[in-house]
Amino acid sequence: MPHILAPIGLAVLVAAAPPHRAATPPPHRAAPAAGNLVSLIGSDDYPNAALRNEEQGTVTVALAVDPKGAVSSCTVTASSGSDSLDTTTCRVMIERAHFTPAHDRRGRPVADIYSQTITWRIQGDSAPSPVLEAYVKCVVTAAQRLAAGPGTDKAVAEAAFSACPGEERAMLPPASPQPPENVARLRGGLRPALLQAIHARRTPH
Repeated sequence: MPHILAPIGLAVLVAAAPPHRAATPPPHRAAPAAGNLVSLIGSDDYPNAALRNEEQGTVTVALAVDPKGAVSSCTVTASSGSDSLDTTTCRVMIERAHFTPAHDRRGRPVADIYSQTITWRIQGDSAPSPVLEAYVKCVVTAAQRLAAGPGTDKAVAEAAFSACPGEERAMLPPASPQPPENVARLRGGLRPALLQAIHARRTPH
């Protein structure tokens, strides 16, 4: 059986991507008490069903954080393409994640929304996948460069994907030509975090 690499949080690789928040966020937002939600998931958490079917992918979830800092619900906003990976991500976040709660302007604890992206990979060794890192780096670098120009955030994201054809091919299962659904699934896993990075790049600080 191949070695199982503990899930890699895409938010760690896409350093410019801030957590997604509600449309009207509180002035003091919820933050993971442990500092990194990715560390809550280990190799033993990889679902057996996903292992048997050799399922891998990236899932983005929106966590509803209550005023006590607990996760009250989890919603998949971008599927990995695997029900077991999506379900496991939400289960682990609800069971293990804890937050410093958000506060309103009077210092009272309030609810908030926190977004987290997790990439599940089955690897042949314990090191982070250099193919994944190369793909993410290429797309994010292209997006940051293109964000200075015209076009909507979505258009910039699509142009960034198009700027990394070689890195994208390396991420996909061997096939010639690649089915469009494989490309769409790969891009769909990264798109939410990428759009956040583009928006942050264009927002004055």
